[in-house]
Amino acid sequence: MRRMISPWSQGIVASVFVLSPIAVTAQKSTSKITTGIIVERTTFTGGVLESDLAGVDSTRVLSATNLAVPLQYSTVLAGVWLLDAGASFTSGTRKVAGTSASDDALSGIGDIRVRASRRFDGMGLRITLGANIPTGVTKLDRSQTAALSVLGSPAINMTQPAVGFGAGATLGVVKSFASASKQWGVALGTSVEWRGQYDPFAALAVGAAVNSYDPGEVVRLSAGATRLFGESKGLITASLDLFGADKVSRGTNTAPVKIQIGPTVALDAQFMPATTKLKNAALFGALRLRSALKRDGTELANSGNVMFEAGARAAKPLTSRVDAVFEVSGRVLTAVAIDNRLATAASTSVAPIVGLAINGADWTLQPMLTARIGGVDTGIGKSSFTVLGGRLMLERRF
Repeated sequence: MRRMISPWSQGIVASVFVLSPIAVTAQKSTSKITTGIIVERTTFTGGVLESDLAGVDSTRVLSATNLAVPLQYSTVLAGVWLLDAGASFTSGTRKVAGTSASDDALSGIGDIRVRASRRFDGMGLRITLGANIPTGVTKLDRSQTAALSVLGSPAINMTQPAVGFGAGATLGVVKSFASASKQWGVALGTSVEWRGQYDPFAALAVGAAVNSYDPGEVVRLSAGATRLFGESKGLITASLDLFGADKVSRGTNTAPVKIQIGPTVALDAQFMPATTKLKNAALFGALRLRSALKRDGTELANSGNVMFEAGARAAKPLTSRVDAVFEVSGRVLTAVAIDNRLATAASTSVAPIVGLAINGADWTLQPMLTARIGGVDTGIGKSSFTVLGGRLMLERRF
């Protein structure tokens, strides 16, 4: 369910609070490039059973590995437009028990995502335009689909594989308000996403064949508020996603199946305490509730799900140029009980992250060690799992 709505739409209201301090007309260094390498390996204790998409066979998954190379660029155009674009290359495999065949693999370059936003200070408005350029891998074969079920599983939460979604676009508008005392800031927003003719993550999340899935549009209504508590700051956002009908093709002579994804409500909160000993300290939490699916107008039992996550992050200065960075979070995800795949499985996990931020005059280098430890339940099998990884990210500003 990670990609039921595009990352561009997800950030429409939150971007008001993150981006509004940027005075783009007054900055000289307004561009940056971020890239790096991310490596992850997941192991399941004793393996975990998952079914195939048809539910007629099961496979014991032992492990999965993934390598990702993301690239992100942002700049200011004409002094008023904030433009960012990103893509990534990933290469992942899943290993199963009892076979001498090669591992299921999924590799390739993902779509290029482009977003442009502009703030109109006099009206308190921010407009965001987004586009998905279809450069990624599409039309997955059976082995690639099997790999995607593990690599793209929200229960494990590895780096998202680089697959294609077809051409798409997003339009968002946010109106912000400030109180007379400047202690409160409020924003209301809406966005609409036109999704392409292909969405493998959404297909797996509703138990459909990935190559026959035609997603509908998504409308998002959002509200956010931020408040100062002395020198500390609190932020809360809420959103409601409304999905158009998706279609699953069944051949040229048969009418497609209509899938209606239930409305999704999400709440996100952060508290950033003022402290002289730590930098960028924050407590955060997120809650997402999605109602049941409907297939050709009939509600599917137990097809809704809930996700809750909470944690803390901060950086501790070690020298004038080096900070120690740490984060820890816990996560609970209930199953989408329509099949027995890792793509729809339930999980409980904790994720510690430790690393460094090495700061130069116009660059930042971040070596990090990451982990996720927990348990997963596909409905036909349970297992504890461990995701161990490392990442080396470089940001260059100019």
